[in-house]
Amino acid sequence: MAQLEIRNLTFKYPNTVRAVLDNLSFKIKKGEFVVLTGKTGTGKTTLLNIIKKELTPYGDISGDIYYNGQSFDQIDKQKTVAEIGYVFQNPESQIVTEYVWSELAFGLENLGLSADLIRRRVGETAQFFGINRWFFKKTDQLSGGEKQLVNLAAVIAMQPKLLLLDEPTARLDPLSREEFLMILKKINQELGITILLVEHQLEEVFSICDRIMVLTAGKIVIDAPPRAAGEKIPDNLEVALPSATRFYRAMGNIGHCPLSVKEGQEYLRYHFNNAVSLLPVSLPDEKAPIVYLKDLWFRYGRTEEDVLSGLRFDIKKGEIITILGGNGSGKSTLLKIIAGVYQPYRGKVHAKKNRIALLPQNPEDLFLGPTVIDDLMMTFNMIGIKDYAKTIVNWAKELGVHSFLNRNFYDLSGGERQKAGLLKVLITNADVILLDEPTKGLDEKEKKEMIAILKRLQDKGITVVIVTHDIEFAAVASNRCALLFAGEIIAAGEPHNFFSGNCFYTTAAARISRDYYNNAVTVEDLVYLATENGVK
Repeated sequence: MAQLEIRNLTFKYPNTVRAVLDNLSFKIKKGEFVVLTGKTGTGKTTLLNIIKKELTPYGDISGDIYYNGQSFDQIDKQKTVAEIGYVFQNPESQIVTEYVWSELAFGLENLGLSADLIRRRVGETAQFFGINRWFFKKTDQLSGGEKQLVNLAAVIAMQPKLLLLDEPTARLDPLSREEFLMILKKINQELGITILLVEHQLEEVFSICDRIMVLTAGKIVIDAPPRAAGEKIPDNLEVALPSATRFYRAMGNIGHCPLSVKEGQEYLRYHFNNAVSLLPVSLPDEKAPIVYLKDLWFRYGRTEEDVLSGLRFDIKKGEIITILGGNGSGKSTLLKIIAGVYQPYRGKVHAKKNRIALLPQNPEDLFLGPTVIDDLMMTFNMIGIKDYAKTIVNWAKELGVHSFLNRNFYDLSGGERQKAGLLKVLITNADVILLDEPTKGLDEKEKKEMIAILKRLQDKGITVVIVTHDIEFAAVASNRCALLFAGEIIAAGEPHNFFSGNCFYTTAAARISRDYYNNAVTVEDLVYLATENGVK
């Protein structure tokens, strides 16, 4: 008997023609680790919200859901609350209490458990997750990765039987992401908890899950074990396969399909020569700085530690630069200082009277109107621009967002919200655009479209500064990459040189090719050198 069974599920949001979920059916067995992926807006989050009964969105719904053979309609609410856990994409949106210990206890208290049992559950959960060191810290003092671990721990303390996760690593730096996923694997293997994970970035999850399901146009079109899925997922689905798998496919499916960096290294060395080991790289033309950051010092409170400590850096006109760093390193703070939202207590930003626009990490912060188009019109009226219709239409066409301009912003998927936020920033016609995690929630196709848009903005002389944890995106999109650590920019350079010199903050392709090919940091680089060298 399946632990979760979906039969002929159809769902349509109000005032829309197309069904988000269309006669959808699948089963998940107890103890399985299943990854659900697919393009932005295909209904992945909607599906999770329907399975988490208390979050079911308003709309037209039909079909059946069974949990351990029992219809959802017949299951007591207390049972679904306790046995079906949910972790959201944004760590901030799930934390409700002031301290880590109280956050772990909050759900248990709401279940009405005894004080003794709560203490035992909280204690053993903290031990399992290794959060003893910051057990008594305030939740607002935690990094993004720590907050997401607390969210996961608080859910696991309730001892769920089924765990739903909606892109839980989208806002985590690469090291925090790996740690989170390894804990998920441990939860699945050691506790036997069934996992349904919605994810766009498949680099690490392919090698730890049992099944991959691809959702397209409201239907499951692929449902297979990871290696089989890697071989047969068609290119037109634009799924972000692991780098090793993409390399295998690009080289004509020679041999055995690799899933991980380790398997990719073995595959490369076994099948291809390396007489030509160096990828030629041309350095970008030197351009004049447009923004000067001079000795910036910043802290949030007089008694708190400095977030930025004498930071010096120049941003060049017309370049696309990405700033990388761990959660809590000050990347978002730096963008807000450049935008004038925050003021450093020492040092200065020189921007030469350029118009600067910021897309924050949470696009929700930008939207007030009932629909996306209403909000955009309000923005134009506030800044005194009357002829706004043509500008909105042009940029909406550029971003491909016509389909949801008349929808409520809060009915949009995470990726659609990102694109709506970018639209709002672009219509300001700023000279310098600051983007905080702009690929969060975007699928592979949309990331490629985002890169194309950024390149077109660059051609128009617009400078783009990006804060991101998406290293693969940074390697392809950027002219320069910079690493922020301990309040300073400690390294910066052209992407090939930058990532080739890194061990942890680097791409999967760079790890696969290390000590075999030099300067290869993307799958395209691997394909070029492997083709040049030929098959063994």
